[in-house]
Amino acid sequence: MIDPNLLRNNLAETAEKLKIKRNFILDTEKLIALEEQRKALQVQTETLQAERNTRSKAIGAAKGRGEDIAPLLAEVDDMGIELSMAKAKLDDVLAELNQIALTIPNIPADEVPLGKDDSENVVAEVF
Repeated sequence: MIDPNLLRNNLAETAEKLKIKRNFILDTEKLIALEEQRKALQVQTETLQAERNTRSKAIGAAKGRGEDIAPLLAEVDDMGIELSMAKAKLDDVLAELNQIALTIPNIPADEVPLGKDDSENVVAEVF
């Protein structure tokens, strides 16, 4: 499988090398859109998790003061549902990115000569 960092950090260069060396057309627009979705969902889940943790601490403090915690518990439950939904969407996007990455061929090393087919392969001996 191709290195995901190449797809995230050097997408244009990777697409160009794949086109030249492997005659493979990489759908960069789709990868860019999925990567933007992944980032947004990751930020959303991390924000929701942090907020839920903060509210959970507030529940503990309110309970220690003897206050009614039922409304706070309801808020945390709602956040938990929203967090679960965001995590599920993130997992779907990650699975789609992974599936695409599995179909992309590796890029040959720069020193590998280009050829039309196997008949143009160069035999190299490594000692």
